[in-house]
Amino acid sequence: MIDALKNLFVTPMRILLVWLEGFWSLLQIVGMGLSALVGSGSLKERLVSRLTTAPAQRAIFAILRAFLPNLALSRVLVKSYENTGTAVVTRGRDVREVLSRDADFEVVYGPRMRRLTEGENFFLGMQPGWEYERDVSDMRLAARRSDVAEIVLPRARKVAEAQVAESGGKLDLPKDLTLQVPWDMTATYFGTGGPSAEAMQDWTTTL
Repeated sequence: MIDALKNLFVTPMRILLVWLEGFWSLLQIVGMGLSALVGSGSLKERLVSRLTTAPAQRAIFAILRAFLPNLALSRVLVKSYENTGTAVVTRGRDVREVLSRDADFEVVYGPRMRRLTEGENFFLGMQPGWEYERDVSDMRLAARRSDVAEIVLPRARKVAEAQVAESGGKLDLPKDLTLQVPWDMTATYFGTGGPSAEAMQDWTTTL
């Protein structure tokens, strides 16, 4: 009963905050568009340079969360795998639902994995099934479950905190964290550092 009464106030407030963030982000995007009217280069180049920045992308997703949380397009925006359209899912609950519905939303990396391995698939490119369970079991033999809490998480946290501390208040998330932390783990935990950090990061993103 108490939770139900609480939700009567909390839910509308959360919705209102999402709408306010969406309106504010829309104003930011309009401002970026207006600022692109002057400057060197073509108008298209100036728009692209402004709208592909991290703040602009955050603003665009805030607008989508507020007004078009699940956007389905017939246009292909992501060409890293075969597809006929694009769906943009922006709210946390909906994203978790997509990730939990394996039968409806398939893993897309299978064909690329086969090209990289010249025919064989890897469990990151598999749907749940016998082969997936077999390969995951092999992986668990190579990496003990207890190592996650005792080695992997503390090391990842240490590297991430160091990157944040050295960022000066601004952080390029893909470059400084989502590439740096996994690369560090391949080098320090698995011992497969490769020829250089740059090469390993490039090979990893090829997936």
